[in-house]
Amino acid sequence: MALVQVRIDPKIKKAADSLFAALGTNTSAAVRLFINESLIIKNIPFKPTGETDLDSIPGIQKPKDPQPAGIALKNFAEALTKEDAKSLAAFIKEYRNN
Repeated sequence: MALVQVRIDPKIKKAADSLFAALGTNTSAAVRLFINESLIIKNIPFKPTGETDLDSIPGIQKPKDPQPAGIALKNFAEALTKEDAKSLAAFIKEYRNN
């Protein structure tokens, strides 16, 4: 299995850990679920709103001008090299066949 590391504010991580524990799972399983569902439907499995309930997490302030999800995805896509894109396409093709 491959390792995926993500940098996130510790307060948000703690809140996510609590949420997923209450749902009977953990953050790692939730991230795997997100990635698998994204590959199956070939899209983000929810509509990004750009809005978050950060006010409910003590010490966290909402960003003044959040970056729309579409721009973040565009930046990600532009950062992929041709080799990365070929590898990703091959993985998705193999994933669908299994």
